[in-house]
Amino acid sequence: DPRNSVLDLLRAAGVAPVAASGNEYHSNAVSAPGCVASVVTVGATNLDDTLALFSNESKLMVDLMAPGRNILSSVPTSLYATKSGTSMAAPHAAGAFAAIRSRLPSATVNQIEVALKSTGAPIKSYDNTYTKPRIQVNAALEALGAKPQQTLTISTTGSGTI
Repeated sequence: DPRNSVLDLLRAAGVAPVAASGNEYHSNAVSAPGCVASVVTVGATNLDDTLALFSNESKLMVDLMAPGRNILSSVPTSLYATKSGTSMAAPHAAGAFAAIRSRLPSATVNQIEVALKSTGAPIKSYDNTYTKPRIQVNAALEALGAKPQQTLTISTTGSGTI
C-alpha cells in the first residue's frame, strides 16, 4: 500500500493509526489501509457481542473488534442518525487509545495495543475457528497498571432498590 511508509512513521511517532476492516462481508480480507502491518485494524460487533455480518474479518489482519452496529452518530447539518459499519467501530478503538493515553501518557502504542488485545472480550469468527478481542478500556487500563481514580460509595436509608 502506498500509505505504508506514512503509517509506519505515525506509529513510530507514538500515534496509533486505526482503520476500519471494511464492510464487504469478507471472511479473509480487509480493506486498505487495514492491510498495512502498522495499522490497528478494527472489525465491527453487534450489541450482543457477536461479529456483525457485514464486517470484514481476517485471522491475520484484524486486530481489534468494537461496537459497530446501530451506533448513534453525527451526520451533516448538525443532526444525529443511527449508523452501522466498521467506520462506526474504528472510532471506538481510536477513542480507546486516546482514553488510555490520557490516563497513562507514557504508554506506547504497542503497550496499549497489547493490553487491548489481551483483555478484550472474545468475539468468534464467522466460522468459529478463532476469536478477536472486543475492546474493554477498563480491563486494558488495569492490565497496564492503572488504578481506579474514583470510588463510589452508596449508603441507603429506608427500603428500595438501587
